[in-house]
Amino acid sequence: MAAPMDLATAAATGDKILVQNLIERGANINGQSKDGFSPLCNAAFWGYSDIVECLLLNGANVNQCNGGTRWTACHCAAFQDHGRVIMKLLPFKPDLTLKDSKG
Repeated sequence: MAAPMDLATAAATGDKILVQNLIERGANINGQSKDGFSPLCNAAFWGYSDIVECLLLNGANVNQCNGGTRWTACHCAAFQDHGRVIMKLLPFKPDLTLKDSKG
C-alpha cells in the first residue's frame, strides 16, 4: 500500500481536487514535505494560482518559508515569473521584506 500523499506534494501536482480532499480530511495546511517544502510555496513555484487561492482561503500562512532556501510563496512566484500567483498572494498581505537564505 502506498504512503498517503502529503499536502505539499499534492500542491506540486496541480491537482486542485486532490488538494481540496486532503484539506477536508484534515491535512496540515502549513505542513512541510519531507524535503522542507510548504504546500503554498510548491503551488506558487509551479504557478497553480487556483491552488494558491484555495490554500490561502483555508488558512495557509502567506509568509511561511521553505526549509533550506527560506523562500516564501512570493519568492517562488517571482522567481518563476508567475504574475497571476503574485496577484492571489497580495490580498493576504505578504511580508515583502523577508529575506531568503542568501539574504
